[in-house]
Amino acid sequence: MTVATDAHRRLDVGPVQPITVSLVSLLLFAAALTWPALYNGFPLVFSDTGTYITTLTERIVPIDRPIYYGAFLGAIALPLGLYALPFVQGLAVSYVSLLFFRWLAPDASRAAEWIAIAAVALLTPASWIASWLMPDVFGGLVILAPLLLLFAHDRLRPLHKILLCGTLLLALISSSGNVLLFVVFGAFATVVHAMVYEAVSRRAAALLAVLGLAAIFLSMLPNAIAYGRWTINPGSQAFIAARLVDDGFMQRYLERHCPAEPTGLLCDRRAELAGITHNDFLWGEPVSLGNATGMWSERAGDYRDLNFRVIADQFGDIALQSASSIAQLLVRTELGNDPIDHNFRAFGSARYVSRQIGLHFPAEQTRYAASRQQAGTLQLQPVNWLHRAWTWASYVLLAVAALVASRRKDRLLVVTVWLVFLGLVLNAAVHGALSGVYTRYQVKVTWIPTLVAIALLAALLHNWQARAKKPRFVHQARAGNGTRP
Repeated sequence: MTVATDAHRRLDVGPVQPITVSLVSLLLFAAALTWPALYNGFPLVFSDTGTYITTLTERIVPIDRPIYYGAFLGAIALPLGLYALPFVQGLAVSYVSLLFFRWLAPDASRAAEWIAIAAVALLTPASWIASWLMPDVFGGLVILAPLLLLFAHDRLRPLHKILLCGTLLLALISSSGNVLLFVVFGAFATVVHAMVYEAVSRRAAALLAVLGLAAIFLSMLPNAIAYGRWTINPGSQAFIAARLVDDGFMQRYLERHCPAEPTGLLCDRRAELAGITHNDFLWGEPVSLGNATGMWSERAGDYRDLNFRVIADQFGDIALQSASSIAQLLVRTELGNDPIDHNFRAFGSARYVSRQIGLHFPAEQTRYAASRQQAGTLQLQPVNWLHRAWTWASYVLLAVAALVASRRKDRLLVVTVWLVFLGLVLNAAVHGALSGVYTRYQVKVTWIPTLVAIALLAALLHNWQARAKKPRFVHQARAGNGTRP
């Protein structure tokens, strides 16, 4: 008996049977995730969308983000058009989600599966991020895919493993934050599996390690070629400095140290830091303060040194502020109502997006300009209310399912809930502590509890029905009465 097979028997999942995904459900789910793009009249865009279009079409390596989502966007959109992106992104989400559903609830009815599809597509932000030309769509897969590769390793067919690994690798290299989340979450999941079930598939653990190392290498390689630095994000010093400015820690440090070091970085500009926000410092127009002081290029090293000194000087306060940011991000649920970034509104930087679409996708310029988002008629209030109400309802539903699973001593379901909860917290920690309290960072994973809760309830319902159908004399025999009725 292999270690993996023995582990599966400890998980009480019965014989190891391959996980299958219905093609009908897959296509239905992917199509359902595109409804916001259809409602808008064009895929949803963000200020960063223009940069991703430029990444491939002009063959540049951005200093502030990976190149790979731009490459993915171009690979799909150049031959098929930008309108194809939401469906392809929906396929990625639906494929991993359905594998996960069938792993947790292998005997669930097709109706239960379609209920899960409808709930995720219509009640959660999943369809909005799938219809958005942004890498946020892959955030939730960084939680679901590692659990599948680790816990269901022996139940995945070789083709599913290949597709799952390819999808996960794309998710990792599309966003720097995803790499960090994967490293931390993957390590925790592996340790939890080993502690709870006293066994872990060495192949599964090795596969996760290889994927992590490949993602780190691929993330660093373009930066090493373009900027001469083996780093995941050569612009990290700018984002950290902006975070310190936004929280006021940079200003406090400069007030104390600039009188003794008047020529230090930002000392001659510290008056301009009063009331400045994260976004203003990074992207303010016509020239941001960060750009004017060389944070991206000639003084990047000085900024890294300054960041280190500020963090060391106020480490305790920064740690407390980071914890507060994590807590704030955990309760963010409304993608279209971010108080900092109005994600789906037409704003000044949309001119750059429009220019890039007109330059590289001229045939789609008219539809883009006529979309509800650009016309300012995208009705977000009902959507925001729905996402807020259902997200909290899904958390309650997940807790109820976890309680029932715990009472029935179903370790697989209980551990899955705890690991999903851990994934939500770690996602908030990675993005909230390092980048800031931006709603889009968290809503890319808030649809997961809906999928997991329905899968758990379907699995528990099947188990209850199976027990109810057992012959009566079996129960009598267990009670000490071995005679048949």
